[in-house]
This record gives sequence, structure tokens and C-alpha cells, in this order.
Amino acid sequence: RRSGHRILARNLRHPRGELDLVTRTGAHLVVVEVKTGKVSKAAHSTRFSSSARRRRRHAAAELAPRWGLTPRLDLVEVHLTPGGRVSKIRHLRDL
Repeated sequence: RRSGHRILARNLRHPRGELDLVTRTGAHLVVVEVKTGKVSKAAHSTRFSSSARRRRRHAAAELAPRWGLTPRLDLVEVHLTPGGRVSKIRHLRDL
């Protein structure tokens, strides 16, 4: 929300898989995949396979025309400390 997104749906069940967030920002309908985990050397984005990305992109492309918007896929990485507190949030746009 702080970056201008309006949340349209959370945990939306779609034939191509569950969509963590569906948002609107400007002229874009954005499917947002959220990956949460402890801080490590490997980025959470490495756990977002190319086939999962492809399915989410297709879902965005199917949903966007309903609102007359351009589809987009984003990834939000939430890094947690060993104690479980949020240490960093990274937003990767337009994957």
C-alpha cells in the first residue's frame, strides 16, 4: 500500500494456482508473489521457479482485461531475523 498499490484480493484461488495478492497500481493489475523466510545467502527469488512465474503471469494476463488494465507480475521478499522479526522487505517489479 505504501508504494501506491490498492489490494483487490488476497490468497485468490485461480486455476493457475493461488495468487498471494492481486493489486492495482496506476494502469497495472499486479499479481504479487510473496516469499517469506529467514535471512540467508540465497535470495527468496530463487525459490520462485520459472514455471511458477509463468503460471502467475498467465493468471495476471487473464485477470487484467476485467478491469481494463495491463498485467504485471511482482515479487515481494520478506526477510526475517532468527527471532522472526521483519528485517527487510524487497519489492522486485515486473518479473
